[in-house]
Amino acid sequence: MAGQVPEGTPAGAAVEVSDGLVRTHYGTHGTVDHCGLPVTGAGADDLAARQLALFAARGEPVEWRVPADAAPGMTAALTRAGFVQGWSRSVLAARASDLPAVEGISAAGGVTAHARVRQMDTRTGLEAGRVLDAARRSGPHRLAFDQARADGPAWWHQAPVFVLESDGRLIAASWGERLRGTSFAAVNGWTQVRPELLAIWRAWALRNKIPYLLTEADDGRAAELGDAGFLAVSALTSYHWAPDSPAARTRPVSPLHDTEYDRIWDAFEASFRFRPGITSVPAITEPAQSVTWHLESTDAHAPAAAEMNAIIEGALLRCAQQGEELYWLDWQHASYRFDPHRAGQPGQPPWPGAACPDGDYYIYLAEDLRMGTFGHPWEPSLCVFGASLLAQVENDLTRLLGQVLRRGGNKQPNTWTYHHPDPE
Repeated sequence: MAGQVPEGTPAGAAVEVSDGLVRTHYGTHGTVDHCGLPVTGAGADDLAARQLALFAARGEPVEWRVPADAAPGMTAALTRAGFVQGWSRSVLAARASDLPAVEGISAAGGVTAHARVRQMDTRTGLEAGRVLDAARRSGPHRLAFDQARADGPAWWHQAPVFVLESDGRLIAASWGERLRGTSFAAVNGWTQVRPELLAIWRAWALRNKIPYLLTEADDGRAAELGDAGFLAVSALTSYHWAPDSPAARTRPVSPLHDTEYDRIWDAFEASFRFRPGITSVPAITEPAQSVTWHLESTDAHAPAAAEMNAIIEGALLRCAQQGEELYWLDWQHASYRFDPHRAGQPGQPPWPGAACPDGDYYIYLAEDLRMGTFGHPWEPSLCVFGASLLAQVENDLTRLLGQVLRRGGNKQPNTWTYHHPDPE
């Protein structure tokens, strides 16, 4: 379990494995976890100094989680390097079948005499807001709820959040994740240890054929979990370092939750009169300052698609102001806000998405709507709009894609338009 590398990289993060460590850079902060091998001797000082230099170069505060079996070689070295000791916690594990069951509660939830337990939709802002408030008032947690939610689809698709309610009021919540490639799921946080939550974790793990549950807790919470069937198997101590200057406040790439998702989509649909549909060609009212090219293919793995994406990304990077964030929108799917100057380079998280549509509408967009791209998967075509962006890409895209299909929404001479047959 030590040094577990996430199967899906968290949104906005860059994960690196070296020197027996898993190092995760979030842009706002970073973490270091051991891969299970104890560090001893003089190598500990070199290791601590190298890691600190990496985080200092990025301006990221760092939390280094030291397991008990690595402590003999690391604690003094980290202190000498300038790290400050922080929290200490127990690492606990339980066989799922050993946790207590509660009559009427299954993996789908259930109702007792006084309360209801169920799984929450992790993408719904109103629901998540209630859990976020409760999580901030409790803890410490293995992974804070706001950090887990910021991980985006990599977390949403494998991370249950269970809530216990009475008369519409949140009593307690617990969240976790499947740890792919292991026999464990991690319970990352408990606002309270309640029998109903223990029971639904038990039922959920058994239904998903996960034998063991892992969690972390301080002394008081560890005692409660011990009474419920968890056993202490190790311990962790954290060490912290922070640069003198303030760190970035947002990750380089952040998933859009429902309020921001709705706001930017509403603005796009109103301004561009977006008309989705297989037979809707063009699907937007193309601005006066726009050029549209026909795409021979929307194969995202084709060399031309890769070159087209590189041209668009380079131009957006040059046109975006320092500190300006852009959007990548995927119709009816996960969408993102990102800083093009903090993503896409070595050691940084990748840009979200692509310009070339791959089965649905793909859109790059400035928040003020002055520039962007619109990929239509069924025409198929790519529209680039905004004078500054067009000045950067028009020659290169015409060379790559061929003759212009429309300019300012007007069909150009000697071009053809393909209309997909009506599926009805």
